[in-house]
Amino acid sequence: MRRDSALRKMESILKEYDALVKNKGKTNESYRTKEKQFQDDIKSNIMDIAHSQAIEMMKNQKDIRFLEMQRENPKSCTMGSVDMKLHRKETRKMKRLQNINDQQEKARKLRESANESVILLNESSSSTESDNTDPAVEFASSSSSSNKNNKKRLKNRITQDLVTTYDRLNILYRDSAMAYAVTAKALGYDLNEVSVSSSTMYRARLSHRKDIAESYDSKEFCPGYPLVLHWDGKILTDIKQSRESVERIAVLVSGDCQEKLLGIPKISNGTGKEIAKVCLNLLKEHKMEDSVRGLSFDTTPVNTGIHIGACTLIEEGLRRDLMYFACRHHIYEVVLSHVFKYSYGPSTGPDILVFKRFQEQWNSINPKEVQAYDFTQVNTTIKTLRNDSILLVRKFVNTTQQRNDYTELLQLVLIFLGEASIAEFPLKAPGAFHHSRWMAKAIYSLKLVLLKKQFKISSNELKSLTEISLFVSLVYIRGWSRAANSIHAATVDLEFVSDAEAFARAGFSIGTIAQKAISRHLWYLSEYLIAMSFFDTDVPDTVKVQMLSNLQKKKLTKR
Repeated sequence: MRRDSALRKMESILKEYDALVKNKGKTNESYRTKEKQFQDDIKSNIMDIAHSQAIEMMKNQKDIRFLEMQRENPKSCTMGSVDMKLHRKETRKMKRLQNINDQQEKARKLRESANESVILLNESSSSTESDNTDPAVEFASSSSSSNKNNKKRLKNRITQDLVTTYDRLNILYRDSAMAYAVTAKALGYDLNEVSVSSSTMYRARLSHRKDIAESYDSKEFCPGYPLVLHWDGKILTDIKQSRESVERIAVLVSGDCQEKLLGIPKISNGTGKEIAKVCLNLLKEHKMEDSVRGLSFDTTPVNTGIHIGACTLIEEGLRRDLMYFACRHHIYEVVLSHVFKYSYGPSTGPDILVFKRFQEQWNSINPKEVQAYDFTQVNTTIKTLRNDSILLVRKFVNTTQQRNDYTELLQLVLIFLGEASIAEFPLKAPGAFHHSRWMAKAIYSLKLVLLKKQFKISSNELKSLTEISLFVSLVYIRGWSRAANSIHAATVDLEFVSDAEAFARAGFSIGTIAQKAISRHLWYLSEYLIAMSFFDTDVPDTVKVQMLSNLQKKKLTKR
């Protein structure tokens, strides 16, 4: 009988019993008859939970005979029971012993592999080299033999630099333990006296991380100059519960080419109120409330909201007005997002389908056969924008960028403009393309247009991606590549507005979309931040004199 059928039968018996209990005080003879019938059924049929056609379904004669005897007289035969508690205990014990044996076997193989590696290295050396033994090996050998006599284990040789390297390269504990073992053996240490297990590596790396955090926290940071408060949130895997994700916010202050990380605490929610609360608490904890004069942030509504945005609430908490330094790259991320959505259309899922198809078919594409855009038939405005872009991108492409995809975008722009070849900048395989990777929109669009002859794409998709690629190469790249320098921000934004307007006049409507998008984020053209333009070397002195004259006129007018 199925388990759910047996449960239904037991529930039916229980309901019948409950009904008899309710009527036990009644003297009617029919109730006594029902009670007698219930008792008889309990004695004879309560254990019969077999399928109604069990006899026909079973093939083993012993099983059939056992069921028949059970139905005739339940007490005539019984089925031996198993002590499940003891069984589970023995199972856990056997599993624990097996794990111990597996770990010992892995450690043994690890030592053997390390020994084989060193033997191969030693065999490859000539006999003359044996006379010039490495002092480090001699010291390690003597230390090893000395420790053998004293029967003491060598000290842990895992240094902070080693741990930092493993963490930076994101090497697994088991792999890092093997690399450590091979290196230790190569330096002459006896692996029988050095613990090289992955658990030892785990504890060492955890201890060193704690030491680094404590040393960083104890480092004195007593600035006597104004500071800028920075914060940004990210969803990360929980340290204590690796299967769960939590939202954390990194908070730091900077000033005079120095910075101090205040903390990376968890936040219960990503609201402006919660962000402001965390930032104010960390400032108070480090006694920096009076030093903060500016805020650096992403231009999301959570941060910039007029009433309950994080910036507004932080100003209220500090009881003074602060300067707003909006993230320049985030501003241009918003612009590109508006342009892509207008030209290509909205996407209903997390992925952009044409990018996904391109990534899946990459192995069948020859990345050396590209076709740059043909600028021979374009108007004067587009040619001028192209020349300006080439001069600027050539200047930045050979400088060190913060991220690899920044460099890749600069290289793709030069290839698209016909100013560079694949031999100079080979195409890279496509990477992540979901909506959170905003740079992917520009990189994928350029690659698809360059490889359009090898990839099946509709005419509408090609038209949209070509328009986006032209915008990125002629207009967007000039503003984005200089976004990191806030001193040039006002000049760069004004040039971007002018280039977008010229691009629109050349017949590309997305220029108007870009112009509208950037006009909502002209933070650095405010009456406060515009003063940084006095330090901009790209602004002529005559313009700076005129700016100063206008400021003085405004001051006299106010009086």
